[in-house]
Amino acid sequence: MRTVQDVVDLVCQACVETADRIFPPVVPLWPFLRPIHRAAPSCRAAVARLNAPRGAQGQAPGAPRTGGYCKARPRLPETVLSGLVPASGQRLQPQPPRTWHWHGRAVTIVDGTGGSRPDTAANPQAYPQPGGQTPGRGFPVARLVGVLSWAWGAALAAAVGRIKGPQSSETLLCPSLHAHLERDDVVLAERFSCSDGAIALWLSRGIALVMRLPQRRLVAVRGGRRVGRQDQVVSWTQPTRPAGMDEAPSAAWPAPMAIRVLRGGVPPRGFRPRVLLVATTWLEAQGYPKAELAGL
Repeated sequence: MRTVQDVVDLVCQACVETADRIFPPVVPLWPFLRPIHRAAPSCRAAVARLNAPRGAQGQAPGAPRTGGYCKARPRLPETVLSGLVPASGQRLQPQPPRTWHWHGRAVTIVDGTGGSRPDTAANPQAYPQPGGQTPGRGFPVARLVGVLSWAWGAALAAAVGRIKGPQSSETLLCPSLHAHLERDDVVLAERFSCSDGAIALWLSRGIALVMRLPQRRLVAVRGGRRVGRQDQVVSWTQPTRPAGMDEAPSAAWPAPMAIRVLRGGVPPRGFRPRVLLVATTWLEAQGYPKAELAGL
């Protein structure tokens, strides 16, 4: 993590505090994060942990009630947490040894998910409810796309967006994550989030991609360039630019895209081999055998 002073400076830049409070914005940040790895994540336990150091420093402890703490947490801007994610990830991930890389390249995992937001008056405007929910009877839902380090497991970056409507797809959130990736990195992605537009974005940045074959992608048994048994290079047409994306990123998209599709088995210990359909931008079968790609 960053030093305490760095965190305080980041909070002060994002917050304008005009009142003398027991719970200024920087104070709720610590008990807000600690329950993640504690057995007692309640607000009452958080207030008790805040009152303990106040008594040790000779200050009057605050009230044991949780109302003030619960009102202070929403005053913590979302930009503070989004800024702490890449900062803490860089500190948690020092320069790893080359043996921790895969074929000499750093591997990052890109994955997407969703999460409910507090049911406030402003959140439904920024984060609408999913289409299947009855209006006014559910919670706002946000889409989240994160970048994780394969070697260290640290979160390097995250992007938050809408679950539906304009600027809501994971493809449109990926460009904001490119700044946290280096050229020649390897992106390991799931098949549900790897659309043609996302694949073209990674290729235009010089980043290699390994993923399971998307469910809606049909690959003919014949017609591609064979590079091995159940291993071929096929041509995918250039994707159309998604609505809401600038023309600049899509101008460098390759047309058509050469994708290597293979069928490989992963032998888990004590079970039958699991067969996977893998798609990758690595076209060389000699340097990157299909068994290693399926294992990754």
